[in-house]
Amino acid sequence: MNITINTFLLSLLFYYSYSQTSKITVIIPDCGVDSQWKEIKADVNEAYWGVYEKKKYHNRDNFLIKKYDNTKSTIPKFLIKGLNLKDSIFTTGKWVNRMLYPGESIPFSVYSIEDEQNSKNYFLYAKGNIIETEKGEFPYFKKIKNYELVVDSYNDKTRQTIRKMDLFSFPSGGFEGGVFIHWIGDLNGDKLLDMLIGTSEHYAGSTLSIFLSNNISKELFKEYDVGGCSWD
Repeated sequence: MNITINTFLLSLLFYYSYSQTSKITVIIPDCGVDSQWKEIKADVNEAYWGVYEKKKYHNRDNFLIKKYDNTKSTIPKFLIKGLNLKDSIFTTGKWVNRMLYPGESIPFSVYSIEDEQNSKNYFLYAKGNIIETEKGEFPYFKKIKNYELVVDSYNDKTRQTIRKMDLFSFPSGGFEGGVFIHWIGDLNGDKLLDMLIGTSEHYAGSTLSIFLSNNISKELFKEYDVGGCSWD
């Protein structure tokens, strides 16, 4: 009984700690032609957290979250503000920075150092119907119909669709838009998966969203709009 109550109280604590009254902002260095990255490097008054990859070939405690110092030359994978994060903590993460195409998948585990048996295991995968051009001519594909990015949680048998959309090709090849997995890992320290996702319906830009783990509802994540990138 006490364990159940403690678990419930812990869930409430995370909920109130990370429920947002202020806007979350994320900036990926050099993302887009008018990147805010240059402005932030010159503005000492902006308070951001930097998410740094420290161990490229390790799969646990390989990212460091610390207060961003614009006098240092080390470039983070991304900057974030608007979350109550702890300074100088290591966490498990993966810099993916690409789109999954139908049939592709990524298994990922968020490790619990205190209790490895309680580590959380996830499976990210994409599905959809690839429609080819009528005569197999360049650019070979017309579109991906009903593209869907899905996350499965092995531990609690929960599944959530992150994005569902049609993706159209353009004459020079490739697709005008897409769903880009930038980063996955434990951002807020609750031993559950969080994700930074970019979504685009046009080649000239994308919107960024943070999917934070959700201990209250039946869904795995709660989504927050956190910015975007423009290449036009």
